[in-house]
Amino acid sequence: MTYKILKGEELGFEYLQKIMEIDKEVYSGLGMEGALEQMEKRYRKNKETFVVLENAESGETAGYINFFPVNEKTFKDIMCGSEQIRDDDIEPEEMADYAPGCHIYIISVAIREKYRGKENGASKALSDAWIAYLNELADKYGLVERKKQNDGSLGKVKEVRMDISGTTVSDGGQRFLRNHLFVQTRTIENNEKVCICENRSLVKLLNNELNFKTHRDDIYLFLPFTTEDKDTAVNLLFDSSTQCANENMQAKDQEWEIPHFLMEKLKYCIDYECEDSVAEEIETAYLGAFDFLHTNDLYEGDVVGEEKIHCLLTAHRKTCLYVLTIIFTDSKFYTTQIEDQFSYNYLRIKNPDGGGDYIAIEKYLENRYGLISCGKGKILVCMSNKPENPEEFRHIMAAEVFNGLEQEYTLSCDGEIAKKWCETDCTHYNSYSIFLSNLVIAFIPDEFDSNAKNRIEQMATYAFIAILTMFQNTSIARINKKIAKALSYEGRIANKDVLEVYKEFGKTARFWEIHTYRYAGAQLEAECIIKAFGNAELMAECERQQEFLEKIVNLQASENAKRSGFFLNIMAVIIALYQLKDSVIAIIKNFYNWINEESSYLEFSQINPEKAYYLIMTGCFVLFFVIRRILRDKHDRIQKKIFTHKKKK
Repeated sequence: MTYKILKGEELGFEYLQKIMEIDKEVYSGLGMEGALEQMEKRYRKNKETFVVLENAESGETAGYINFFPVNEKTFKDIMCGSEQIRDDDIEPEEMADYAPGCHIYIISVAIREKYRGKENGASKALSDAWIAYLNELADKYGLVERKKQNDGSLGKVKEVRMDISGTTVSDGGQRFLRNHLFVQTRTIENNEKVCICENRSLVKLLNNELNFKTHRDDIYLFLPFTTEDKDTAVNLLFDSSTQCANENMQAKDQEWEIPHFLMEKLKYCIDYECEDSVAEEIETAYLGAFDFLHTNDLYEGDVVGEEKIHCLLTAHRKTCLYVLTIIFTDSKFYTTQIEDQFSYNYLRIKNPDGGGDYIAIEKYLENRYGLISCGKGKILVCMSNKPENPEEFRHIMAAEVFNGLEQEYTLSCDGEIAKKWCETDCTHYNSYSIFLSNLVIAFIPDEFDSNAKNRIEQMATYAFIAILTMFQNTSIARINKKIAKALSYEGRIANKDVLEVYKEFGKTARFWEIHTYRYAGAQLEAECIIKAFGNAELMAECERQQEFLEKIVNLQASENAKRSGFFLNIMAVIIALYQLKDSVIAIIKNFYNWINEESSYLEFSQINPEKAYYLIMTGCFVLFFVIRRILRDKHDRIQKKIFTHKKKK
């Protein structure tokens, strides 16, 4: 479908009636339709305030955007004053002229129902026309500074001298502002969001460097956790009475249906596909629904939006291993930004305890259940199709933001690793395609069902393998923590520490057995995931650390043997000297007699020779141990300096 673009100064007052028809069609159900009289008054004040989309064939008005500068007082009222949306009540005297430092306010964005949808292209056409008109106005009134190109001409926007704000009253409005890089500043009545686009975001908007999602997806984040001991609050989640209470409480909430269905399917797949010895020990529990914070890659606390997520916990309590599954169902937010928050470890939820602030998921789980993060998580993305832009799919597989604000580079298409990630289908079945990286599983079914339950039913047949593989990663990370803890005891490691590490590993051995899976197909899928996740390399590193730990223990045993030999020698010397006690005392007596003969003023004969013997022996041993301690401390300082130097390298 082709469209004609009309700008504000090209319309005329009589055209405003056509715009009002769209306004009534779109906003009447929300009670937000404007009045023609108010629109005419504002249009009389400033005509450069509209972009209109017309059907080029029929001439029908398809959609429009209405925006204009407002004065400083009105801008402050919009951003932090009024608790009601500022809309058609804005009077002409509250408007301002286009000038450097101006505040543009979007009062309305509307597209007729029949022109919506990606196939019609109206939204993209209106967006492009609006951005082009903004650039025209910005150049006309000096609202931007542009980069100079090599030939002396002006290129892309470098700096802006304005900002653009707006308030959303619908999901469509939120999506429009989000797609155009607006961030939320506050929430007013009826959950309406006040948003703004400024600085780097506005530069990117004016340069039309936007990214529109061209696929649908369900996103699953798998995060590994452990506990210090088995007696923690997390056990309450798996108590039968607690689970029944949760189910009764959540049964009233339709949102509970999705996570509950996933729990059932995961349990079914584990019971059906895995050996009984493993299946019987795996448990799942529902943690609840949370409001997830979506931000941008600046990570300065900007709120792009919130999304309802669900959290499941899969547990192997015998080994204190847990995998948290965070579920984003048919997410409307950018896949790569969610992944980037995962990679940046910036996963925040609205604090369930109240206050309106956001708290890190890991911190919340530690405070509430005693769960401690243990290793690096993984991502599974169930996608309707690959994105239209191949670069975006490379970033999905790398779990890095695509077309972000902080960075302008993209992953090279020439890299062998990226090519392998994006082009090698690792599936062993014919109903879906699988693409694997060290962090991401892209699961693309042949048919992306519109029903979330049907998607979950198909995806669960693969997700349970990923979760069990996560137990492998978590067990390695937990063992490595144990080794690091043992090595942190200033080199004093006991055999019981080594034994504890081996016991820990022995308990998790079943997760390493490929025959844990009953069927060859699941075994093949598991081998692919294990290879992609680099579990063999992790295991090799773990074994190296264990060897290092054993070497230290052996060295300590050798040193202890030397120390024991030394003390045995000391004891032998003491015994020998004790056996010579009488001879030594005789020598002391002779010494006293000689001294008394030579000295008339000192009577040594008054000192007990036997007491003198013990004093001399004690003094010699004290002196010996003091000297030995000084030499030992000097040796330890030298070794510490060498260790610190190597660590810095």
